[in-house]
Amino acid sequence: MKLLVSGSLVALLAGAVIASSNCSGDCPNCPGQLAAVVVSPGTSAVLPGRTVQLAALALDSKNHLLSGGSVSWNSLDQGTATVDGSGLVSGQAEGTARIVATIGGKADTGNVTVTSTPGFAQQVYPILATTCGTAFCHVSPGPPPNMSTAASAFTALTAPAGGYLTAGDTTVGKLIHRIRGDTAPMPPGGALKNLQPGNYDLITLWIQQGAQNN
Repeated sequence: MKLLVSGSLVALLAGAVIASSNCSGDCPNCPGQLAAVVVSPGTSAVLPGRTVQLAALALDSKNHLLSGGSVSWNSLDQGTATVDGSGLVSGQAEGTARIVATIGGKADTGNVTVTSTPGFAQQVYPILATTCGTAFCHVSPGPPPNMSTAASAFTALTAPAGGYLTAGDTTVGKLIHRIRGDTAPMPPGGALKNLQPGNYDLITLWIQQGAQNN
């Protein structure tokens, strides 16, 4: 059986093919083919028995974010942490687990540290930098506390005049109340949705253990 196609439809289809083939020239921001997968965050931490959510970002050669595509998750160190099909990591025992995300044959590995003695620079600050520092809010010249670096964040958060925390006491301090969202929710106008219960527990434990610059 022959398929009869009108002249006008042929012209339309030909134009569509030309437009598609010239996308890279006419539309430099058009998404391209999958070039890389990035696990986000690449480094994170969680307490034993708690969870932390990871995401897999699909990127083209120009780092444009691509949508769609099935993600396969796998933990290379299941005795330390497991991961389900949505990227939710569960801490099992202290150590570092390698979590692999695969999309369309491309893969990336993120590291999740399972710890019961969280350190500021390696575990606490990365959480604050990717939540409180989102959209360059708590970085210069934004509002205090300055979280541009781990050093500046620690200095600002532990300064007595700031009232952000009291080492060893998890019932007081603006940091605890704000990341929990029960007062002055951050960012302004809504609770800090990116902060997960496992992250909150980790920061709380760090304060409880003395808020050391470790």
